[in-house]
Parts: sequence; structure tokens; C-alpha cells
Amino acid sequence: MPLIVLCGYPLSGKTTFARKLESLCTEKNVLCKRKGDEDLNEPRDSLYKDSKTEKTTRARLRNEIERVLDKNCLVVCDSVNYIKGYRYELFCLARSLNTQYALVFCTCSREQVVERNNKRRQENSDCYSDEILQGLMERFEPPQSENRWERPPFVVDESTDCEQVAEQIIAFSKDAKSALRAVIATKKLPVHDNCTLEQIEKVTQSIETEILQRSEPFVPLRLTASTRVFQCSRKVTLSELRKIRRSFMRVVQRSLTSYQSDREIGDSFVEYVNTQLKQP
Repeated sequence: MPLIVLCGYPLSGKTTFARKLESLCTEKNVLCKRKGDEDLNEPRDSLYKDSKTEKTTRARLRNEIERVLDKNCLVVCDSVNYIKGYRYELFCLARSLNTQYALVFCTCSREQVVERNNKRRQENSDCYSDEILQGLMERFEPPQSENRWERPPFVVDESTDCEQVAEQIIAFSKDAKSALRAVIATKKLPVHDNCTLEQIEKVTQSIETEILQRSEPFVPLRLTASTRVFQCSRKVTLSELRKIRRSFMRVVQRSLTSYQSDREIGDSFVEYVNTQLKQP
């Protein structure tokens, strides 16, 4: 069953919708697990007080989702999920299991968010400081239709019939035809087959070298080993690229998967590099 990722401003109604979906799943005997910031057992401000803490929060939440995600359970990621690169990581996680993935975009005005936060503060409920709240809204990256993992089939606002949307998501989760086909992860390897990792290491290293030698800020770079274009707003350092390449290799090794060609390796790696460099 799928991974359902909610995104939107803080206090835009994500948890309200997630609980409605969870309740409906229970009524229909569909196994559902909701994972979100509240599972991390810390105040909202503590989870997003600075960029380092935010990265830790995202990593902890991803680990929670990875732990419960399988083909038999509908998993709901109930968090701000404001960075498209992070949403892409979750998309890849679902794709590695050949299961469904859907994005639910909860829309709300900034004025409504501030009003709800002030109300929570008056009620002595867990709320955001004004500075952190404004920062999260400023950094929120709305879904973009040109990205395949950013095409939100479900959009929710105050006027939406949440129960009807929840019904559609449950129906979607049961449709085997909507399952993703693994690209970063296509086939499980036999234990004795280690040539694929060597091949991936070779291709990614060549791309790393080419980026270091030829890339310029804001200038699209067409790479020899990929059909994807690399572009960054600044000069990338060797340590940054090596860190990203190590992370990519861990994803591949954890999934125990292979590629069909060097070109496919290159495309996946360049896509991964681009998304990682866009994260704060």
C-alpha cells in the first residue's frame, strides 16, 4: 500500500486531514499508520529552531517512515514537508518498494496560519514562535507540476470534502496499476553479484569529477554520463559532492538494487545531486 505524503504551511490542516484518513481506514479495515512530528516527542519550535535541527528532524521522520512502510500498510507522512528535495527522497523510498505514492497538498493562507498559531498560544497549546513560523512559510516550496513526484492528485483546503478525498486515497491505495516502478531501485541482486556497485561507483565518480572541473554557478551543465542537466547557483565543493555521493551509494546498497545501464545510473545520480544541493 502507498506512502501518502502531506505538505503545506504549518497549521494548514494536515493533521486534521490525516486523522480523518486514519479513521476512515479503520472503518474499512485498512491497515494505516500515521507518522509525523508529534512522534518525535518534542515541541514544534525545538524541531525547527535552526537548519541543523531541521535536517535532524527530517532524517528522524524518514527513518520512522522507512521502518513501517511496506506493501500491506497505508503510511501517512504528516509533517510540513516543505522541501521538494525531501519529498523526492520519500518518493524514491516508495518507489524502491514498488508501491504507490501520493502527495496531498493542504492549502491555506498565511493569515489563517498566523491566526491559528495565535489561538493555540492563547490556549497554551503547542505552537510556533512568530520567527520560526514565518521562516517555515517563507521556505515552503509548493509542488511543481513539471516534477513527476510533485503532481498532487489531491488538493485539500477548508472547502474540501475531506471524507470524499480520503475515500479516493483508499481506492487509489488498492489499485495495483498505480504502483511505482522502481528506477533507482529496479531489481534485487543475488548476494554474490557485486559488479553493479562497482559500476555505480565508477559512473558516479566520473560525474563528480566532471562537475568539479566544468560547472559554473547558474550555468546548466550537460554531462557526458547522463541525459540530465546539472545546475547550481554557486560553486560546489569536493567535500559536498563526496558527501552526496556517499549518501547516494548508501541508498543503493540499502535497497540492494541494480540499474539497467550506465546512463540510468548517471541520470539517477545527477537528479539526486540536484535535489540535495537545493536543500538548506
